[in-house]
Amino acid sequence: MGQMLQPDDRVRFEDEIWTVTAVGAAVRLVSEAGPTQLVMLSTLLGSDGFELLDSADPAPRLEPVSLLESLPADVVARAASGNGT
Repeated sequence: MGQMLQPDDRVRFEDEIWTVTAVGAAVRLVSEAGPTQLVMLSTLLGSDGFELLDSADPAPRLEPVSLLESLPADVVARAASGNGT
């Protein structure tokens, strides 16, 4: 799997060094000098000067667990049937 941009990553963008504080369709960046900037993810990744300088530790991998397993059987059956009442 490829590298994913995540909070606490440090990047170079528009000749400045930024820390990523939030990632979605847009990325919130905080510069070393203090100002913040909101940039569309596609704009950031597609810019000529973009560089991932260092990445935060990846989130720990969690075992897949179904939340349905924690519910009573009758609730799961109603959910599966599409009848919520």
